Amino acid sequence: YPGPFSQYLGKPEKLTAAAAPLIAIPTTAGTGSEMSHSAGIHPDATSPSNGIRSPYIVPRVALCDPDLTSRGGANE
Repeated sequence: YPGPFSQYLGKPEKLTAAAAPLIAIPTTAGTGSEMSHSAGIHPDATSPSNGIRSPYIVPRVALCDPDLTSRGGANE
């Protein structure tokens, strides 16, 4: 999609089947984010996250590495 992702937040009708396939790399265990139709967008490390929901953002592939989800995930 053209433009910044922020222009799509709160407007799921703007997302269509033309979305690029997603690959998820979860860093928290047990959330199911790698198979969800919801996404939290974090513009940078200090900004609050924004959410979006659409059936077109369900990841097609999940790369699950137990080292990324143990003892605090990628932030440790």
